[in-house]
Amino acid sequence: MPEEPINRKDDVEQDVRDTADHVEEGFDEAGDKIKAGAKAIGNKIKRS
Repeated sequence: MPEEPINRKDDVEQDVRDTADHVEEGFDEAGDKIKAGAKAIGNKIKRS
């Protein structure tokens, strides 16, 4: 069975897409944490 040629461009493009997906997820999580922190600070100010 002959081996298929390696298409490095496709591999790199897929790696870039995967990395972009991971970065997007990280930003979403960071945004959620910032929102929660801002809400907590707002609540603390209200109680003061």
